[in-house]
Amino acid sequence: MKKSIKILPSNPYSDKDTTIKNYYSSWRDFNKGNDDSKETFAMIFTSFKENVLPDIEGGALKLYLFFAFNATNATGDSWYSIEKIAEFFKVGTRTVDKWIKILMEKELIYRDHNNYKSATTYLLPYSTTLMKAKTTGTYPDDSQNIIEDITSSLKNQDAIFGEIIGVYHIFQWVKSRRKAKKSTQWILFITKRPNGILTGHYYELKSSQKFAISKTEFEETCFFRSNFKYDTKSLLGIALNNEVDINSNNYAVSKGIIEQLAIIDESELHSSYFVSYEEINKIEDEIENIEED
Repeated sequence: MKKSIKILPSNPYSDKDTTIKNYYSSWRDFNKGNDDSKETFAMIFTSFKENVLPDIEGGALKLYLFFAFNATNATGDSWYSIEKIAEFFKVGTRTVDKWIKILMEKELIYRDHNNYKSATTYLLPYSTTLMKAKTTGTYPDDSQNIIEDITSSLKNQDAIFGEIIGVYHIFQWVKSRRKAKKSTQWILFITKRPNGILTGHYYELKSSQKFAISKTEFEETCFFRSNFKYDTKSLLGIALNNEVDINSNNYAVSKGIIEQLAIIDESELHSSYFVSYEEINKIEDEIENIEED
């Protein structure tokens, strides 16, 4: 087939669809990419559409957007009095109070005066979250005291995170070409707010490399009984294969772990699914025979 010769110049604006898309894209990049731009943007995920948008009242939605646009980007907090908000929307303070009540009932915001005249408004997550658990003290070794410390802190903050619905010991072999195998081990606390939003709080064990599971290569998830306890009961341990590194901040993997453990029923786990968790020297022979990656 012969190539045709184009004589007439093309019009880059002849395609309305492309023109409008390019217009929006350029506007977005221009405002987002310039350090001196006065424009800020609110981060709203698609889970907002699924979990919140279908049944939120219009006025409350407007107020949520107001808080979202005015919040500190990194931490989600803002400081606006009822009077200032009412002035912005040109409504009465009672109307603003009603909108705030709706947002608080839906657990989209948390408000606290914190000894200030104007209340601080905090945006709350509306979908599954993973965050580091922090201890109030310093612990040189991995001990039961860490579990008690974090448990106490989370229970004191149940107005924010909700109740603890489970505590688990996560184990994963780290991929390595060295003969000595290392592992990543977490204690994972899962909290659930009244609206069903889950949060995983993980604490990475730092001195537990002398303990490991007895199985070194596996595809399906294995389980074990941890040396740590919660409410006097040994933690259920979950041994993950190392196809995806749990330290890689893989959203889908972390979200899946949290949401599956939130509904796991230990009574349905057959004994054949379990491996032992013990001191490394007891399973050293097996570990030394691991094939190199």
